[in-house]
Amino acid sequence: MTQAPAMPAALAPQAVDELAARLRLAIGRLSRLLGHRVKGDLTLSQWSALSTVSRTGPLRLGDLAACEHVAAPTLSRVVTALEEQGFVERRPDPDDARAGLLSLTEAGERRLRQLRSDGNGLLARALVELAGPERETLAAALPGLEALVERLCTREPNPHEARRTTAESEEA
Repeated sequence: MTQAPAMPAALAPQAVDELAARLRLAIGRLSRLLGHRVKGDLTLSQWSALSTVSRTGPLRLGDLAACEHVAAPTLSRVVTALEEQGFVERRPDPDDARAGLLSLTEAGERRLRQLRSDGNGLLARALVELAGPERETLAAALPGLEALVERLCTREPNPHEARRTTAESEEA
């Protein structure tokens, strides 16, 4: 990993834009690399849906589609494939006989644990290859990355909305 120049705590708007671009690129590449090297026989959509059902517990197909940000008909094909593999099952919704709830099966839980273990192992092996200061930098960045994820999860940004830079925010 190439050592990047340190950025001051109060970043100029141009530096914030550069940081955002570098973060998006690095996180996107890391996510794709992990997904492709770890997912095995699952598609990335199947892996994501399986993870969401695990995290949320039983939920309706429409709710899962909303969580995954895809159309229900598209997700229906993903769920059907997961059902065929024995990873999820549909049960009647006790609150609405017309609806069904998706839940993870034991096989789905085992598969997801294995995928997570494989991903953690892959990352751990790569981390060991980094120099100590690089590992320390990554460890120190985790709270900020986790806070960033929380911030993004609590609101849906509109990509077509005009960007508001740090300088504009300070003026408001």
